[in-house]
Amino acid sequence: KLHKDCLIIVAGNTPKESSISNELPSPFMNRIIHLQVEPATVDEWVDYMNKKYPSWDRRILAFLKKYPEEFMKLPTSEDGEILNTCSETYPTPRSWTNLAVLDKNLVTELAPNIVGNKTGNRLKAYLSTKIPTIEELEKDMTNIWKSLSVSQKHLVNSSLVSEKPERVWRIFKEMFRIDKEFAFSLLTILDKNVKQFIAEKSSLEDPDMFTEMVTNINEVKSILKGDK
Repeated sequence: KLHKDCLIIVAGNTPKESSISNELPSPFMNRIIHLQVEPATVDEWVDYMNKKYPSWDRRILAFLKKYPEEFMKLPTSEDGEILNTCSETYPTPRSWTNLAVLDKNLVTELAPNIVGNKTGNRLKAYLSTKIPTIEELEKDMTNIWKSLSVSQKHLVNSSLVSEKPERVWRIFKEMFRIDKEFAFSLLTILDKNVKQFIAEKSSLEDPDMFTEMVTNINEVKSILKGDK
């Protein structure tokens, strides 16, 4: 017998979302509280990945920021009904996680096998985009950054994740000066220790930048409160 204060929680997909789910008996449905949970967004998935996996391929985040429509595509028929069988895999938060935690050398090769041919090949083409080295950016950040496409900028941000905090700070403060949107985007994908480093550096070296960061970025507010 369960304790009187124990709650039983059940979770499942509706027939609209899953071809292998079934309607539940009416008496049972009348005895429970129904909570509709929306699918995860890209940002929520990123938050989950950052908390659970110390190291994952953030180039995938750059791709999903550019093409959010590729985040989840359930297999459907021509009239839009979800299929209960399919001939290949497809992109979901689960399959993106499976891909993102692989060795980076395997991501491009196995992408079509994990997130489906169409999405996987689109990712492969995206990852083949050439980007400047960090050394080149340090020498001429302003001119190089202005010449980059949106895809290249996202890839540069993902490449900065593996750099040392001091180096990230040098690039970040220049990026903040010429492209605040991407500077804020970079903050959201950095490790919490690097975020802390940037928050401390900006408070000491550029108070105006620090003030704007605190005003606009919840991540920085959480860091300063010690929440993350």
